[in-house]
Amino acid sequence: TDAIRRKKPEIVLFGATHIGRDLAPRIAARLDTGLTADCTRLDIDTADYMEYLEKNTTASLAGLDADDG
Repeated sequence: TDAIRRKKPEIVLFGATHIGRDLAPRIAARLDTGLTADCTRLDIDTADYMEYLEKNTTASLAGLDADDG
């Protein structure tokens, strides 16, 4: 929870394992936030995400196009 509070991500993904299914609701409760389980689809606005990566990470985006999806 400390890392999530410090970094303030918009999304946190947990694996659908025994540990993930146990940990995710505990973390959500501590952060007083929502939780969605068993997602079958996740849509992310690629252009906004690429802009976020450029501003907030050291990820190399050379050769990537936001329209490629």
